[in-house]
Amino acid sequence: IPSVDITVGQIWEQAKKERERMGNPINRNYLSTWNNHVSQLKDMPISAVKAMHLQNIVDESGLKGSTQQRFVTVYHIIYDYAMANDLVTKDYSKYVKYAAIETSTLHKPFTTTEMRTLWQHTDLDIVKVVLIQCYTGLRPTELATIELDNVHLDERYMIGGMKTAAGRNRTIPIAECIVPFIEYFYRISTFRKFKYLIMPDLTRGISTVSGHANMYFIYKSLSQLGIGTHRAHDARHTFVTLCDNYGIDDTIQKRIVGHSFKRDITKGVYTHKVLPQLLTAVNALPHGSQMTMTPEEKQDENGSLVVV
Repeated sequence: IPSVDITVGQIWEQAKKERERMGNPINRNYLSTWNNHVSQLKDMPISAVKAMHLQNIVDESGLKGSTQQRFVTVYHIIYDYAMANDLVTKDYSKYVKYAAIETSTLHKPFTTTEMRTLWQHTDLDIVKVVLIQCYTGLRPTELATIELDNVHLDERYMIGGMKTAAGRNRTIPIAECIVPFIEYFYRISTFRKFKYLIMPDLTRGISTVSGHANMYFIYKSLSQLGIGTHRAHDARHTFVTLCDNYGIDDTIQKRIVGHSFKRDITKGVYTHKVLPQLLTAVNALPHGSQMTMTPEEKQDENGSLVVV
């Protein structure tokens, strides 16, 4: 096909195949953005597309800035492939604008009081699950799909993760304080020959979805402990907050939670953090029924928490 006749849809399909071949498939959010919005350009020759065509799709979507940003990522995928294969001479994706991204108030870390409550109820399986998240920074589905074969109890680490290149198949240290919880779930799944670490069991408060534990259901059950409304990603935010408040190195944080180093070549490529360093970091985080989310929090003579 002459390059002048190649359509946006054909380039998208080729870019998808290339990403899959390289082991870096396109995120489902971007696939959805293509299917629901950008695909209206699929039959248009790439040579005829201008910045205004791309911008119009963004402007007419009526979506918020954080979602509009996905359009630009999809455009980048298309034009990166097209430029690399000399199918276009100009990258119009870099001229597209999207609305300002709102500061998210969707997720909130657990408070000191809530964390203490969790540590006082570790006999409950749902609490064990939440605390594992709070001290590993794992996303809900990441923890739900950790396979037994990727849990290394003796060396105190797990292999797991998803969503981004930096997040997939990363090393997740197991802090000493959650070792008993990991061992507990490991024994159950081993005995029942279940593939994943966390085995669903409604009698223990863990339902199932898509063949693994339903983390979102667990968080709805925390109200029985007097804990306020939380979402399943709040434990991940709790981990990051603890790391920030207790001075855990930013490089270590990013490696554990699977965040990209973006343009920081030194940290992203040349800095190597071995497992002992990761374990030292997570073992330093406070835990137990008297923990605090910040070092500045203390109890007064009445037992109330105050910041000093």
